[in-house]
Amino acid sequence: MINEYSKNVFNYFNVDRFVETGTYMGETPSTILDWGFSGKIDITEIKQEYCQVSTAINLLKILGFSNLRHEYNTIYSTPEVINYTAAFQSQIHPELARPLPYGQLELPWQQGSTNQVSEIVISLGRAILQEQEHWNFYSLAKKAGIDLPKLDKYNIFKSDTRDFLNDYTVAHDSKNTFFYLDAHWDEDDYPLLEELKILANISHLNPIIAIDDFKTPGKNHGFDVYKEKVCGAPLIEDIVKEVTDTIYCCPRANFHNRGQAFVFYNRNKKDVQPLLDRYPLIEIPIK
Repeated sequence: MINEYSKNVFNYFNVDRFVETGTYMGETPSTILDWGFSGKIDITEIKQEYCQVSTAINLLKILGFSNLRHEYNTIYSTPEVINYTAAFQSQIHPELARPLPYGQLELPWQQGSTNQVSEIVISLGRAILQEQEHWNFYSLAKKAGIDLPKLDKYNIFKSDTRDFLNDYTVAHDSKNTFFYLDAHWDEDDYPLLEELKILANISHLNPIIAIDDFKTPGKNHGFDVYKEKVCGAPLIEDIVKEVTDTIYCCPRANFHNRGQAFVFYNRNKKDVQPLLDRYPLIEIPIK
């Protein structure tokens, strides 16, 4: 989950585009929407079911149909999210919304007295489950009879993160885009270094990189280890030394007690000192 300190960075740099490499239960986009972020959101994830669940939770949230929010250590399938939401909208007690097997979207109250909104929710669920590669919130909503152009800002793509970033950076021309590198699940494939290299191709646009589950010096925040590779400064410093002279860590852990680091591409410490004066970070100089 994204660290609350990122909200300070969003505001300081007027971030209007957010990219996440990896999503699960949709917690990070839900969080930044709660912060009032109104810019463009693009997310990539290799696991189709994660794309579906994240889309369902966040699209229903944006449309105001659902009060469901992923909490730590809870796992939903897309049908469960739709099931809960349809019950909520039908003013049926949510506890009566029984979990359904993944891929099944036959709700017990479909026959008969569903209200109009819950029917729309069911249509959205079907559209989400039928999608294979690109969950564009605008097109999904339109299939359910909702036409809100602003939803075109939200996209979730099924893709390897490296393939996505290679394609994304070719035509990318926005300064201060916030790239949140997260949710790498495969013990045999840890793409973080490759992602950082790819983003160096747009270093002139000053991308802001946040790395989740990062080892924080002097703190007991949680961090990732992949086959004895610790997600920390020694792992990434040779990659990012060409674009900055410092790595920064959040002093406080996120809600899940995990660390997070920032790398400000094409900016040295002197360039971000005004930010540091206002919002101090733990500094790791790159030798």
